[in-house]
Amino acid sequence: MRRALFQAALAAVLASCASTQNGSVLVDGRRQNLSLAEIGNIVALSQRYIDSTESKLKGRVYLVHIASPNKVLVYFGEHLHAGPVGAAQYLELQRTRTSWRITGNILAW
Repeated sequence: MRRALFQAALAAVLASCASTQNGSVLVDGRRQNLSLAEIGNIVALSQRYIDSTESKLKGRVYLVHIASPNKVLVYFGEHLHAGPVGAAQYLELQRTRTSWRITGNILAW
């Protein structure tokens, strides 16, 4: 009985934290706030910036976290969870009236 109850509770928690995938990029957070097309545009904008010679950044986008309808965090690296243990590098994007704009590049420990 306890085991079945634990398994049911664990399944409910995992379902509530589930991420969806947009191509090879995971999407989590408030997914209902953005369309798949908008997420695709955010990924493309972020990857173009990362690949540009002026950014001096490296890696591929692997996760888009939708914090709100107007704020998104785009995680990137050489591979999933790249970088020092416990560190994550991401771009912060804010929605303007007509588009998305990169407002920060953060290395979080």
